[in-house]
Amino acid sequence: MSAVEFYEACISKTIKREQCNPRRDSNTIYAKVAIMEQMLDLRNSKCYKIGAKNLVTRDNDFEMATGNMNGIVGYDSRIKVKKTQKVDETKSPIPTTLLNNSITEYCTRPKKIMFILQKSDGESTYNKLFYEIKKGLFKTEKELFTDKLKSLITI
Repeated sequence: MSAVEFYEACISKTIKREQCNPRRDSNTIYAKVAIMEQMLDLRNSKCYKIGAKNLVTRDNDFEMATGNMNGIVGYDSRIKVKKTQKVDETKSPIPTTLLNNSITEYCTRPKKIMFILQKSDGESTYNKLFYEIKKGLFKTEKELFTDKLKSLITI
């Protein structure tokens, strides 16, 4: 099962236990599970960052990461245009790995995530503020956004 198929099965809630085969060994899976809850708890994270993967690492294949000093979630644009090997640029990168190393081991200049906006499939604009690093920051910073970015937000 590819990373894309796995992700889509998780989203559609059709994943079965027998489809979850470790890529390497069970110890790797247990290490990832041990940090998963902490990595996905964005609202209670003291400092969560994002960055492009630009450091050479062994056995890791992803384009960008979110995380902190305890671990990262790696993302990759592996969604191909059907019946081709070309990456579909209209699709966002999907999570492909979870590692318990600091984000600075993969990204030289990670940036703080200040807020996260949310929208549902089929909606053209972001209409929910999921997270902000400091209460009221989004309202203040929104005024500094470009017109193009503002046109994508209806909060």
